[in-house]
Amino acid sequence: MKFLAVFGLFVVSVSAANLDAIAKPGFLEGRIINGHEAEKGEAPFIVSLKTGSHFCGGSIIAENWVLTAGHCLIFDKFEIIAGLHSRIDESDVQIRKVTSKRQQFVHEGYGGNVGPNDIGLIYVDKPFKLNALTRDGTAAVAKVDLPSGKFESTGK
Repeated sequence: MKFLAVFGLFVVSVSAANLDAIAKPGFLEGRIINGHEAEKGEAPFIVSLKTGSHFCGGSIIAENWVLTAGHCLIFDKFEIIAGLHSRIDESDVQIRKVTSKRQQFVHEGYGGNVGPNDIGLIYVDKPFKLNALTRDGTAAVAKVDLPSGKFESTGK
């Protein structure tokens, strides 16, 4: 009986230790859960940050500004690729170069890793050509439609 109890405790502890090895949903492992490929032109504000290969994403919020995660701003120099739908077709893209840390702004409360205040801004000297049409008539590059910040009372 004592053997059965010790064996059972061993099995439970080994099983619990292996729970950490199971992939969990979330961005830490770089997984997208229940996602689907966007149609071309569906998200013209999304950009790819590249140092030879894609390492992070971002969103255009104004012609000279890109919003991204603070943990993405680890390189001094990289490229921002806008208007990219397929990594093998760069026919309608706009490329902007980030050449120094002076163009990068990380939230002052960011402490590293993924967590609170994990947000950053990138300034590009050459503005993106927003709403420039592609050959098929769609806007390859646009900014995110952010709320104006002006709110009206509904009278309730």
